[in-house]
Amino acid sequence: GPDDPQAPPDIAAALNRLLTTVKWVGPDGTLQDLDNNVHLARAVSEVRGPTPHVQIQRIRQGTQPDPRVSILWAVAEVLSARACVRIPLDYFVDPATRARVQRELDLELDRLTMLVRGQRP
Repeated sequence: GPDDPQAPPDIAAALNRLLTTVKWVGPDGTLQDLDNNVHLARAVSEVRGPTPHVQIQRIRQGTQPDPRVSILWAVAEVLSARACVRIPLDYFVDPATRARVQRELDLELDRLTMLVRGQRP
């Protein structure tokens, strides 16, 4: 069941949560993110070589039950470069790491949202 410590982690949920909370302020003063499979695949491809956006899509939909570690590693690298906190590979498999990182990201997103709102006339 869901409380079984041996149950595989929900990588799809972890990845989707990450992509909707890692944001930064772009040059135009609006919040940017990589919550787009094509944009994310392009960024990941720069780090690990050609990665089709369909692969990202499958991981996000949970239809790729055992995604390659290299893709998850590259996603973590790409998002860490834009986040307020380092996102370790453990984020995807360890609930404690995920909770810690997510708490930091949520706080930062709140801060950025207020910052961007404050800049608007």
